Amino acid sequence: MGTSDISRRAMLSGTAAGSLALLLSACTRDSGGSTGASTGSGNPLLAISNGALSFAVCLPVSGAFTTVTVPWAQAVKYAADERNEAGGLKIKGKSYKVTAPMIDEGYAAAPALASAQKFFSQGGHYIGGLVSEEAPTALLGVNEQADALISTCIVGNPSLSKNNLRLFGDSLTQATGSMRAHFAYDELKLRKIATIELKNSWGASYQETFAAAFKELGGEIVARDYMDVTDTDFTARISGWKAFSPDGIYIIIGNSPGITIANQAAQLGFDSQPFLLEGAWDPNVYKTTGAAFIDRSYYVSQYPYCHTTSAAVKLAQKLHDDKNLFVTNWFWQGYDSTRMVLDAMELANSTDPRDVISALPEAVEKGASKWLIKAPGAVATKEKGVYLKTPVWMAKFRPLDTDFINESPLVAVDNAKYANVQGWLPAQWKGYSQDLADVQPLTDAELKKLVG
Repeated sequence: MGTSDISRRAMLSGTAAGSLALLLSACTRDSGGSTGASTGSGNPLLAISNGALSFAVCLPVSGAFTTVTVPWAQAVKYAADERNEAGGLKIKGKSYKVTAPMIDEGYAAAPALASAQKFFSQGGHYIGGLVSEEAPTALLGVNEQADALISTCIVGNPSLSKNNLRLFGDSLTQATGSMRAHFAYDELKLRKIATIELKNSWGASYQETFAAAFKELGGEIVARDYMDVTDTDFTARISGWKAFSPDGIYIIIGNSPGITIANQAAQLGFDSQPFLLEGAWDPNVYKTTGAAFIDRSYYVSQYPYCHTTSAAVKLAQKLHDDKNLFVTNWFWQGYDSTRMVLDAMELANSTDPRDVISALPEAVEKGASKWLIKAPGAVATKEKGVYLKTPVWMAKFRPLDTDFINESPLVAVDNAKYANVQGWLPAQWKGYSQDLADVQPLTDAELKKLVG
């Protein structure tokens, strides 16, 4: 998560504007009956309107967080375009077009809820995106009442709450906090860390999970500070760290505010400490402003964000050609999760979200070799929806002069202990409908098969 220098006018100048206009146009459902939210009741064409299925992208269209919006929205659009180029979505012997309209999340609960409810009232049943924590929280329960499946990746309260119509596509802090702590303590030899986090439960989940594991190893969190998304000057808080002599800094906020924090820390004398970074860190923002810290920064990454492959390069080039942007960490989650849901529709031979959520684990497993994030399958739960088995890698940022089209923004660290780490549900969580033996990290053989 982070801020952007991309203006609202620029944001709406291309695909986003057209998609938003498409969404706001009147629509009726092909499956009969009046427009509006409907109960599933086994209707295999529930989400089809005017011969098409809309997979909305709910992200901010203005304000502080639009730097993640354009790449993420394009990722969903590319997934939809690929399906259309292959003949469309095939359900019950017919083919349907897939569209990716943009709806405004506003990075807050109220605008996200208003946008989603309007989308539901027009016959929509699939939403991806939801970059804030507040947005998916606002939709909890509401989406199930509207028979709407949401695909999201933001941790915090939403990832812990009940929601049967959800695909959760990114690693969980509860599963990766120990990895970060061990890397900081064992590899970087850090003993005293100062943290600063976005002041919500998203930030708290990262800080507290890491802190508990780091303290257990013998480390100490010497300072814990907070920030609001509108903050721009952190010098007073950072100056207070000097009294504690931290040998590492953990910044739990992305892009512009995170870069400001890191640069101000370097200017205030923290010019050698390693940085652990969380949130939306992408070269669209840090490439020109991250010289003071990026070469000593580390990040828990999905596979295509820290490994270069021909498929990833092709998409990175396409995004740069279309929008003059580099891929972001959540570009890959948005791209693959959308393809997974579309595959599940065809497997279920239905667009009813309750049929699709049931088919998702099988669809993900069947398509394992093509997912760029290398997910070998998914975990179905009794009350929390479906979680992708998303392996993660501890990675270091590449130099600022890297060709970020033909090379990944990060590179995995050398120690295999921090590669291919289980990023999904910890074994002690309740609510599995699959055997716990299925929830294991990938073996080396499995990973090699997926990577090729």
